[in-house]
Order: sequence, then C-alpha cells, then structure tokens
Amino acid sequence: MTLGILLALGILAAAVAGADLRGLGDVRLRHGWLILVAFALQLLVFAIPWTSHVLAGTTVTVHVMSYGLLLAFAVANLREPGFAVAALGLASNTLVIFLNHGRMPVALSVWRSTGKASGAITETGHYNNNVLASAHTHLAFLGDVLPLPAAIPFANAFSIGDLLLLVGAIVFVRRRCMPAKGSVDGPDGLRPTASQH
Repeated sequence: MTLGILLALGILAAAVAGADLRGLGDVRLRHGWLILVAFALQLLVFAIPWTSHVLAGTTVTVHVMSYGLLLAFAVANLREPGFAVAALGLASNTLVIFLNHGRMPVALSVWRSTGKASGAITETGHYNNNVLASAHTHLAFLGDVLPLPAAIPFANAFSIGDLLLLVGAIVFVRRRCMPAKGSVDGPDGLRPTASQH
C-alpha cells in the first residue's frame, strides 16, 4: 500500500510540475515482473487472512525477499533517471526490515499520529508489516518515523527510505515526461521536423 501511494504521489507531483504523463506509455523498464511478484508476496503475508496464517512462520523471509526483488528491479534499471535514488531508498527499507524481524518499526506516538488505534499494534506488538519500536529496535531512525496527519485520506507513516523512493519516482516521471528544453510544438501539436520551416 505504501509503495503504491508513493508512486501515485510521485506521478502527481511530476504532473503538477508540467510533465506530460503520456510519455510514460513509451517507457520500457527491465524485469517489470519483479514488482508484481514482490507485491504478491506482501499480499500473501499481510493482506490475505488465510495465507497470512499459513505463512506466519515465514514472514521475515517472505517480506525481506519481496524487498530484495524490488531492489533487484531498481538495480536492473539504474540507467533510468531517479532509479539510483529509489534503489538507495529500497536498500534502506530492506536493511531495517531485515534487522527487525521482517517488519518496519514504528513508534507508538507516530502510529497514533496517523489516527490508528493504539490497541491495534500494542496487543501483539505488530500489525501487518509494522512492528512496535522499542529499546531493542535496530536503526529505529530508518523506520516509519514521519507520520501523515490523520485528517489526510489513507494517512500512514513513512520512512526515510520511502521519501527517497518518492524523490526517485518524481525524478523519473519528470525526466521521462517533460518536453525537451527549447522544443516548440507546431499548430497540430507535433514538433516540427528538420524539413519544416
């Protein structure tokens, strides 16, 4: 869910900056299937009740694996604008999730700031892909430390890695969809060719 929100925000921000999103139709990224597999794994361990129960003992492995796949996708497309920043964000998230039992740590105060009930996470110490931060949390500053206000739809908490992902998405869409500097479209919406005067 968080990655989907970040991607949507990145595209929206680029569009507001003047990007023509039709340019995304020409984008051909390498190994896009890795994203589908990664999201499917996360759905299996966190979103679908019966598979979450069956795979409860493999949450750490499956969740870290899903981020590993996303990181592999980013690395495979490093030549694309913004992907180096996105890869750094994914690496940050992967590291902190791996070190904290397969879940992203979040402080109770941050959790509450997003409008979520305290009991949802304090009862078991974790909720979906989050784990309650404590004195034993590793690299807590890389966890979900940046809450969106509860008044915002789909309010959630974000990590530094998530912000890097957002920046990478904005850079990618903007660079891929912004018209070249100095280009002038003709009256029919097409750029003039060398033979046109």
